[in-house]
Amino acid sequence: MGEIDYSTPFTVRIIQDCRYPEEYGPSGKLDGKYGTCLGLYEFPNTWKKARNPDNVLKANPLILTDSGDYIWGAQCWWDPNPKENSAIPLDLLQRVLELHKKLLRKQSGIEHDSSLN
Repeated sequence: MGEIDYSTPFTVRIIQDCRYPEEYGPSGKLDGKYGTCLGLYEFPNTWKKARNPDNVLKANPLILTDSGDYIWGAQCWWDPNPKENSAIPLDLLQRVLELHKKLLRKQSGIEHDSSLN
C-alpha cells in the first residue's frame, strides 16, 4: 500500500477504537464501523504530513462514521482500503492488529504497558 491521498474523502473501516469508554460518543465503541475520512485537520500532539509536499498542513485524519460519530485517526486503528479487505472478519483483523502492535513494540524496544492499547 502506498501513501494515502487525503485531498479527497475516502471510505474507511474502524478496526479498533482506542478511546477510553468515557470518550465514546452516542454510538459507543466504533469497532467495525464504516465511515468517511474527511481529510486532514489540526489535532494537537499528533501529526501526519499531507501527500502534497507543497502543502504545509500538518494534521490528523478526521473520520465521520456511518453512525454519525466523529473520531480522529489518532484515536483508532483504521483501514483505508475496506473494499479490498471486506471478506476478512473484524475479529481476525483485530488479532492481526494486536500481533502487529507487539511486533512494533519489540522492534522499537518499548516495554508493553497493559493500560495502553
